[in-house]
Amino acid sequence: MGKTLFISERCGSDWSLDLIFAGLVRKFGHENIIDFPQQNRHREGKPIHVGDHEKDYGSERRALCYTGKNIYVQKHSESQILELFKAGEIDRIFIDEREVSYSIYCSLRAVLFNVPVVVVAGHDKFWNSVATTRAYYGKNLEAMFIDDWQTQYDSLPNTHLINLSTNFDHLWNHDNRESLLADKRYDIFFMGYNSDPRRNEVISYITKRWWYLNNHILLETRDSVFSQFVRHDEYFSKMAQSKICINLAGASTCGRALRYYEIPYVGSYMLSQEFPAKLLHPYEDGVHCGYFKDFRDLDSKIYHALDNPKWRESIAAEGHRHSQMWHTVDARMEYIYSYLKERR
Repeated sequence: MGKTLFISERCGSDWSLDLIFAGLVRKFGHENIIDFPQQNRHREGKPIHVGDHEKDYGSERRALCYTGKNIYVQKHSESQILELFKAGEIDRIFIDEREVSYSIYCSLRAVLFNVPVVVVAGHDKFWNSVATTRAYYGKNLEAMFIDDWQTQYDSLPNTHLINLSTNFDHLWNHDNRESLLADKRYDIFFMGYNSDPRRNEVISYITKRWWYLNNHILLETRDSVFSQFVRHDEYFSKMAQSKICINLAGASTCGRALRYYEIPYVGSYMLSQEFPAKLLHPYEDGVHCGYFKDFRDLDSKIYHALDNPKWRESIAAEGHRHSQMWHTVDARMEYIYSYLKERR
């Protein structure tokens, strides 16, 4: 079996690339994945909390690429990678769409060895021209996967949709999930950052309209402030203990947010604001979750979910099953490799 080279800028990548890294390690083993430049987060264990909000946030943020095998991921110098290229031991390259990543690709002289390149553009927006990115790799471009999907991509060859996925078990005591789901203490739940003005509008409305319920709502409106940071063990636990968990459009061009995958993963009922993103295996209204288009619709869906607990919990359970089937990092790898050719 050959090795996969994973190129990611040293200062960091978005959630998507970390989740892709985790999926690759889980699929092929830590010994067959080479990251360059080397990233410390690719070699960290479970998050260690030190009591400092900002440091703990960083530790949990970096842990989206955790697999349990990270500490065994080896480091390779440029000269070692060059020798692997010469020996034909690198089968494929995963990289994002940015110019800085292409510069790293060039510094490794990868173009000389005709190794297939897979571009994963998983940021909140496409950080380049699609035509420019395709031109970077020419005939070596095997496939491109884009999260912020636009209609003009529909006709591009070897170009496919990609979305975020779930890799959260290590962030909380998920063995307690069922007992937490059975202990519904809160009516409406939302915890997050005001990354889009629409979030403040919806949360302000819920706070005024549904003030008499036992809600758990926290919206951080200050930029780069960590004093209200909530660690995932508390975050997921309170989410599990809530009857209705609200998902709101995020900062990405297409409005998608990681919370759209977190809520069904935990197993509570998700009531999501409608957003225009193109999605893989989307959660269906009335089957896996609920959607609302305006405040009147929001009120109607809240009434129905609170008045029909058996229906609500059956929908939540279907959402969780859908999550486990289609939206784990392992499911994303199976999806990606369904489009890629088998190699040595």
